[in-house]
Amino acid sequence: MKSIFKISALLLCAMAVFASCEDDRDNDPVLQEPTTFKLNTPAFSNSTVNLAASNTLHFTWSQPDYGFPVVARYELQFSPKNDFSTSYAQAKADETGTTVPTYSTAGGVKTVCSNDVEANDVATAIMHVTQWSKNEVPAEQDVYVRCASVFNNDTIYSNVVKIQVSPYWINLRDKEPNYWYFIGSCIGDGSWGGNIGKDMIPLYPISGEKYGMTTGDGKFSYTGYFPASLGFKFRHSATDNWAEQIGTSDGALSPVWNDGGSQNFFVPSDGYYTVTCQTGKKELSVVKATSITGTPVEYTSVKLEGDVNVELKPFNTYAGAKNHDWVGMVDITANGSCHFVTNDGTKFGSSDFTHGTAAKNGKDIKVKVGKYQVWFNDLTGQYNFIYQE
Repeated sequence: MKSIFKISALLLCAMAVFASCEDDRDNDPVLQEPTTFKLNTPAFSNSTVNLAASNTLHFTWSQPDYGFPVVARYELQFSPKNDFSTSYAQAKADETGTTVPTYSTAGGVKTVCSNDVEANDVATAIMHVTQWSKNEVPAEQDVYVRCASVFNNDTIYSNVVKIQVSPYWINLRDKEPNYWYFIGSCIGDGSWGGNIGKDMIPLYPISGEKYGMTTGDGKFSYTGYFPASLGFKFRHSATDNWAEQIGTSDGALSPVWNDGGSQNFFVPSDGYYTVTCQTGKKELSVVKATSITGTPVEYTSVKLEGDVNVELKPFNTYAGAKNHDWVGMVDITANGSCHFVTNDGTKFGSSDFTHGTAAKNGKDIKVKVGKYQVWFNDLTGQYNFIYQE
């Protein structure tokens, strides 16, 4: 009898367990698949936000209805065009340089339903899309904002809200290399006048060389023809009254940095030489250009061709010069591509921008919007697009 009772009790317990499991399954949350969610209209939407005078912009939104609380990843997107088809990240990754962004992100990724976005980040996002020059920035600009939610490898987007801001110009360019300039009787017109593009030339950045993110320091070089009878020096600026300069202590090739009493450099004999300067380490050398053999071609003209078409000017025009440097100003109004072409039809190109070493029949240079002073050395193929603010 006791055995029958025990068996009955066990059966009742099992039934209770099964019933409990069934109840748990009935109460299990089911993942929903929402298609959108609500980005709230911010309190400042009826006024113009002066981004230069503001600290943060506060945005909030409701969690998408996933069926239960989840930890989604949220990101705010900003478009001055109300077009969210192409991100700044996509455009930046396009090596052809032809993809145009329509929106950019700001404020980073959040896992809560609010974000206090730095005003500077909003201004930067707008600049990513508009690429304004300093004199193109409007007093007011409509900006359209939406929020992206990422959960379970799926992305959905909120409604779009419109805000109005007073933007400002931001320099989006990387730190320019820390240029030093070659000046002397054997460079440019030989006048020592301190005019970049006339009697001063920046040493060329070297392909593959890394330049300091904050200092711009690194290795630079220049290769050209040097008469033994004509002296030269190096300056850091055309406007510092020679405060920073490189001369020599012996009238030959031993460098002395920032000594106003230093002498001019002179090479020992006429010929082609290479100058190498490591600005961060204050190292400079002038040696015979071993890469130059025979008599180099002296081109009579060089121009940029492609989406940019500009005739460059010969830079070295002093008496007896053998010119191999070319200079010109270009105003690029749309991203595109171009290459250098000499008077005999030789094409020089490379995929690098803003500086690099062009090879004969190389790839086109993928140029970007902006005003630049362009330099090209036909001995080495080195070129440089120096941004002009």
